[in-house]
Amino acid sequence: MSFRRRLVVLSAGAVAAAVLVASVAVYFSVRSTLRHQVDDSLRSLAPDVRQAKGPGTALFERRTIAVPGGPQTGETFSLQVPQPAFGGAPGYAQILTADGNVFRSTSSGPTLPVTQATRDVASGRRAPFLADEHVNGVHLRVYTVRGLADDALQVARPLTEVDASLHRLLWILLAVGMGGVALAGGFGLLVARGTIRPVKDLTETAEHVTATQDLSRRLPADPDGDELQRLGASFNAMLGALDESRAAQRQLVADASHELRTPLTSVLTNVELLARLPESDGEDREAALAAATAQLRELDVLVDDLVLLARPEPPVYAIEDIRLDMLVDEAVQRARSHAPGVRFDVQTSPVVVRGVAAQLHRAVGNLLDNAVKHGPPEGPVAVTVSANGDRLGDVVVDDRGPGIPPEERAQAFERFWRSDEARGLPGSGLGLAIVRHVAEIHGGRVSADTAPGGGARLRMRVPLSPTS
Repeated sequence: MSFRRRLVVLSAGAVAAAVLVASVAVYFSVRSTLRHQVDDSLRSLAPDVRQAKGPGTALFERRTIAVPGGPQTGETFSLQVPQPAFGGAPGYAQILTADGNVFRSTSSGPTLPVTQATRDVASGRRAPFLADEHVNGVHLRVYTVRGLADDALQVARPLTEVDASLHRLLWILLAVGMGGVALAGGFGLLVARGTIRPVKDLTETAEHVTATQDLSRRLPADPDGDELQRLGASFNAMLGALDESRAAQRQLVADASHELRTPLTSVLTNVELLARLPESDGEDREAALAAATAQLRELDVLVDDLVLLARPEPPVYAIEDIRLDMLVDEAVQRARSHAPGVRFDVQTSPVVVRGVAAQLHRAVGNLLDNAVKHGPPEGPVAVTVSANGDRLGDVVVDDRGPGIPPEERAQAFERFWRSDEARGLPGSGLGLAIVRHVAEIHGGRVSADTAPGGGARLRMRVPLSPTS
């Protein structure tokens, strides 16, 4: 079953259930009201049956009852039911005497059923009650109450009109319900067409992207609209992110190919030179071998950098609490050994962050190498480690080099980007990109600014450890 058909069926089913519940409630409410009216009329009629002996009453049955121990002429017993003021059915009455005789309000009328419950009311062992009875195929409502002389009075009215009204109401509710379900199905179909149109567009776009790999296609969507509009906007954002990721991947492959080609060409040239040089030419062979070895090491570093940049997140098993100030001290000592003529001014305070020590050490080392490379031969390079109020550990490195122009600071952390002044310097252009990558996968960020004394100020911020 398609989503559209399922939506129509569910909407029609929901309306059908609502109509059914409403119809049942209406039916039983009307039934209860009509029957309560009949019950109330029977309760009000019962006291008047034996007391109505004046004008305006009709005498339905008069019998002579032999009174034990009295004259055989007996006395007259009258059972009277009051006539309605404007006509209509007066009702039907019957008395069950203590000796078991039954007197009816009309001598030709049928006898109402007499049960043990009726006798219990006559003897006072049971309270008055209402019951449904069927007499000669007529549905009656019978009210039984105790009389004045140890007898039981039964008054009844037919429920024919009530049953007929309920029967007509049942058919009306059935017709309304069927019409409501049909109407709900029609409206559900119209609503389904309008509702699933964005879903259909989304499906067609996804199928088109899958078939053609065209990530430039977009949906008409409003990020501030309803849920489907926001879904379309999110889908567009996802396509944009995939397009950017693929473009970045292609750019990375192109840049990496370009950067790898130079050392590979140099290695190949030196290897070919080694193959042509005679064994007796030891000095040239040593020089070519040293050059090839250095270029292979440069190539190895470049591959490591590319692998680190391609890793989406740090390995979970290597995450730990790290003293950032001590890690920076170690990185500074290593930088001093590589650049003994540069003066490093270090100011640190205890800072604990959570992350991967090897990656953070690599990022700090790249910041220091960048400062040494672009600064004067003797330095100085200022290094500061502190914690700020945003629960971030700051590593700030200032050099005295030419600095980074404001319009190029956003590109300083891009892969393979190099300023015009740095194009003649050694390196692959991945150092600051690795710094940004490491900071971001640790939940931090990087920035570039101007140092107070001139030169570049590079800052890396990493969140503090929760236990710090």
